[in-house]
This record gives sequence, C-alpha cells and structure tokens, in this order.
Amino acid sequence: MNRLFNQDYSLVHPEVLIEKDRGHRIANQIYQVLKKFQPADFLSRAICLDIGSSSGSIDQHFIKYVRELYGLDTDKNAIEIGEMNTYANPQLHFCTFDGEMIPFADETFDLVIFRRVYSCCSLEMRKRLISEIYRVLKPGGICYFEGHNLLSVLEPDYQIPFLHLLPLSWTKRCLSWLGHKNYYLGRYQTFWGLKRLFNSFSINIATYEIFKHPKEYGFTLLERYSWAT
Repeated sequence: MNRLFNQDYSLVHPEVLIEKDRGHRIANQIYQVLKKFQPADFLSRAICLDIGSSSGSIDQHFIKYVRELYGLDTDKNAIEIGEMNTYANPQLHFCTFDGEMIPFADETFDLVIFRRVYSCCSLEMRKRLISEIYRVLKPGGICYFEGHNLLSVLEPDYQIPFLHLLPLSWTKRCLSWLGHKNYYLGRYQTFWGLKRLFNSFSINIATYEIFKHPKEYGFTLLERYSWAT
C-alpha cells in the first residue's frame, strides 16, 4: 500500500489538535536550528511548506519567522480545523493532499519542513515524497528533516523499549494489552537508511550540535543528556 497511512490520525489522537504549548517549543527549535545554517535574512523572505502540519499547532508560531507558510496534510479533519482557525494570519494556509503528489508547481518553496512524517508511509512512498520535496524546492532551497532512528531503544511515541522493532501485529497487540488504542503508524529506518533517502540533497547533520548545546537550540528536554557529548 503505497500511500500515507495517517488520514484519520487526529481522530485517533485528538491531542495533536490542542498541543499549542508544544507547538511553540517545536517552532522555536526549528527556527534555532535553521538560523545556525542559513543567512540572517533567509527565513524572513522564505515561502515555506510544512508536510504533516496537522491543524497548525506548530505553524501558528513558525509563521512569524517566514514570509508565507503552507500547511499540508492527508488528515482532512485536522486541515479543516486549521483552515477554520488560520490564526488570523493571511500568510498562513492549509490544504490536503493525497500523500503522493505535492500539489504545487516546481521550484515554489524556499523551505520545506518534513518533520516526523516519514515513518507514517511505506518505503516507496517515502522515496516519492522526497523526490517531490526536491521538485518543489527552489534552487538553493532547504528541507528541514527530523525523524526517529530505527536503532533507538525507546519507541518514540509510547516510550516503550523495542516496541517499534516488533512485527506490526505484535506491536498493536502490545498496545492493546497496555491499555492504548490498537493503532500504530511507526515504521522507522536507520541513520544510514535515512541518508540514502536524501542522496539527492547536500546534507548538513545538526544532531551532534543539538545534543552538545541543547539549550542553545531550544531542545531543553535534552539537557539531561548533554553530558554524553
């Protein structure tokens, strides 16, 4: 099945629609990382696309850093909420897509945010989406990617050790036993597998710097681990 699998994600996890404080924190993290790697005026003149925007809990804060922002998601319920709110900002837009083709012309965007979405789709769909990201980026444009590593001990959403390494049917069964909903999207790749996905891009990896200086980049929850660097 070569499509995104989270078309009803906000109905299963309605908490994603109200995470405003978390949205502010994440918007600041993205901003702090990007400003370390780009000229001072890059963001202020950037037209940005956020793939997997949900209802815009991050975008409502990130819009203050860019010229214009488009939130894109397969989740129609979340997008409808985003469209109704739009947070009184005419430079903030929301639209749905089919999970395969980004509905914008070539070389439209200066910046594409592709954050924690790759694990919600098949490997072939990931390849097509990344090809689409490359297509809609302007020459010299930036894709901000953030995603979890298959080799992490803790499963990222439920914080259960090794849960993401189980067959999908076992994962769902475990979640049911533990009192969670029988619904799971996460399918992850290793660091090296992710690098291969982006082999058309020039890659700058910020992970080490973020772990070394988490407060500087707004990742305050990682400060407890900075000793390891």
